[in-house]
Amino acid sequence: MINGIRQAIFDLESYVPGKPIAELLREIPGLKPNRIVKLASNESPVGPSPKAVRAAVKAIRQAHLYPEPTAYDLRQAIARKHAIAADGVIVTSGADEALRLVAETLLEPQDTVVISRYAFPRFCQHAQLMGSGIIEVPMKSFCHDLKAMGRAAAERKAKAVFIANPNNPTGTFNSDAEMRELFKSFSADRPWIILDEAYYEFARDAFPKDYPDSLPDFFKLYPKLIVLRTFSKIAGLAGLRIGYAAAAPQLIALMHRARLVFNVSSPAQAAAIAGLNDRSHITKTLECVRQGRRFLEGALEEFGFQAVKPSAANFIFAGVPERFIRQGGAAKLYQELLQEGVIIRPVGEKGLENYVRITIGNAGQNRALIRALKKVLVTRGAEALPPELSPPRKRGSRS
Repeated sequence: MINGIRQAIFDLESYVPGKPIAELLREIPGLKPNRIVKLASNESPVGPSPKAVRAAVKAIRQAHLYPEPTAYDLRQAIARKHAIAADGVIVTSGADEALRLVAETLLEPQDTVVISRYAFPRFCQHAQLMGSGIIEVPMKSFCHDLKAMGRAAAERKAKAVFIANPNNPTGTFNSDAEMRELFKSFSADRPWIILDEAYYEFARDAFPKDYPDSLPDFFKLYPKLIVLRTFSKIAGLAGLRIGYAAAAPQLIALMHRARLVFNVSSPAQAAAIAGLNDRSHITKTLECVRQGRRFLEGALEEFGFQAVKPSAANFIFAGVPERFIRQGGAAKLYQELLQEGVIIRPVGEKGLENYVRITIGNAGQNRALIRALKKVLVTRGAEALPPELSPPRKRGSRS
């Protein structure tokens, strides 16, 4: 045991991201790099905006200079887009840094936070890092039970409530009406509500009538709200690590005190500004995900996957076929697909050992997944699917 280390560090479980392609090539040298399909990290199926790429390349010519520390121009662009105050925005190294800054600014060891049982695991990890107590509230049909979370927060005088909407890994979402009801349920001693909307654009596209358009209206309803967004998903800038948080300007000013001085690079800032309003690229990405969602939902059901949920994100959450439940769960399917050069995500969390999260890829990636599943499930003896499986039936679109 090393002396002088905080106990919270020993108690903390490391977050395990989706397997990188380079790592798989090291593990299975015979695989061809151009044949590997990664559907594990919810990355963009169409790549970054060409405008964003050009802006990043131009900015890197000034790489000898430190970046603008507060990302002034990007904050102004975000503020204009969402009709909020620019001093109510902080730009961060991905939404994960925003989560960390929230935890470092708000939480102390004597505090308690409320989180759903199968919420995004980084919520729990950031609270643990600060030594705060955690109340886990069971989900309903893999969705946040906001009424139960609100009751738990009120009864235990929680400092904060963490909500991913849509949730990762389940892909489910809470409606505008449910969120407004949660806000109204609190009177005195309102907790901070941290609303992680990493998949906002996909949810608004899939469920425009029900999914909330939180900025700026929710701030008027609930001042102690913090909204997190990212450029990793819809803008395809995951490798540049850039996101942001929006909240009351007074809180944002305090979060800046905990922020690393030069936390976001100049190329990332330039790319985000260019990609923020690249409507044609956003439309292309949404259409690709929309078509891929229909295709994969139908295909996975044909293969015997269980409880495939209508997804409000750019991934699908599903239980594995019966054969794999008997033979080792999602981890077994994951390992067999790796041998075919396809990377998915076994959820792995206790209670979800038989569930996978599969990123919706482009048409070629989705077909590669289906070919690999045919080989794994049919050639190797799965009973649920005949070898002559025809292309998956198309399903009607959802509004």
